[in-house]
Amino acid sequence: ELQFDGYTAVRLSRNVQARIASNDLDNRKMQLARGTVEIGMVHDGQVMQIDTPSASVRAHRAGDYRISVASDGSSRITARRGTADVVTPQRTYTLDTSRTLIARGSASHPMISDAPQAALDAFDEFNAQRDGAMVAALNASPNLNPNIAGYDDLNAYGRWQAIAGYGES
Repeated sequence: ELQFDGYTAVRLSRNVQARIASNDLDNRKMQLARGTVEIGMVHDGQVMQIDTPSASVRAHRAGDYRISVASDGSSRITARRGTADVVTPQRTYTLDTSRTLIARGSASHPMISDAPQAALDAFDEFNAQRDGAMVAALNASPNLNPNIAGYDDLNAYGRWQAIAGYGES
């Protein structure tokens, strides 16, 4: 799991080949060459982009977005929850909840088609649990700064208390 802030995480399944291309607050990008990742966003506002060999996925709303790249370079992109954009040089597709798109071919001119949504599996269950932990930690303290990645560990291994002259910590 890569937490970019308190609202956004990218979780990697097995045998993923990926790299972080940019980690600026206003420009977060990963490149996915092979494998499956999921973007988990628990709040609107930030943008997370995953570039695949055939298309780019831009998540900017709360939701869960599963992106898989097969050995032939084709990309399967599913919105489990939320809305994201799938961008190609020809056009931008809106990917709504429970919808899956497949992108095949070259990055300069991919073919896009609809596909049945992939069945839920253990990776989806893991992602739902991690999203739940992020939300629970955000709700645990109104003083929490959501720009800090890893705050959910504080919620699981400690408790908030008032310190005189300092406030809630």
